Amino acid sequence: MNDDFTLDKLDKSIRRLIQRGSEFNNTNEFISNTEKIPTNLHKIIKSPEYNHSKEKFSNWFLQIIKENKIPYDINGLYFGLFETTFKKLFKSKQTIAIYLIGSFSWDQNDSDWACNEDFVPENKYLYLEIMEEIYNNENINIYTKCFLSLAVVFLYLKEFFENPNNLNSLMNNSFYISTGFDDGDLYNLFKVEPQKNV
Repeated sequence: MNDDFTLDKLDKSIRRLIQRGSEFNNTNEFISNTEKIPTNLHKIIKSPEYNHSKEKFSNWFLQIIKENKIPYDINGLYFGLFETTFKKLFKSKQTIAIYLIGSFSWDQNDSDWACNEDFVPENKYLYLEIMEEIYNNENINIYTKCFLSLAVVFLYLKEFFENPNNLNSLMNNSFYISTGFDDGDLYNLFKVEPQKNV
């Protein structure tokens, strides 16, 4: 079976992954279920860079939350992805970068809300080794690279918000989480609600 994606397969597969992932309260339980995870994504999850980049992602996002204080009236956070080139050890490397912006508006049926940069943290950009590994894999096509990149961001975010300590850092903020490529579709992942004190 050919693991390479078409544009249509990319869209259907990422939507299916988001839907299946929402059925699990625990990301580790979800990704250990091989019937729910595509083979090429499983290979990425097992790579050494996956956990290293996950920790880097979590630290970056926590720093933004603690130092920038997401405004209470932000309704949507968008984790945008784009292809770029950056200098690494005096060489130009191609990769997929992540950035974060927030918007006062959010509309499930209109992705233009993600163009409203009402919240822009100082350290809005993030470069992850796992994205570099995905982008420079010559054995997969661009649509497969896009799927894997979106899937990694979804899994990192899902696991991040399963941690009660991370939720506590948000104070009383409530907002929707979305991701996507700047020149592609936007995918609404889930809504984050503040923890209720029992």
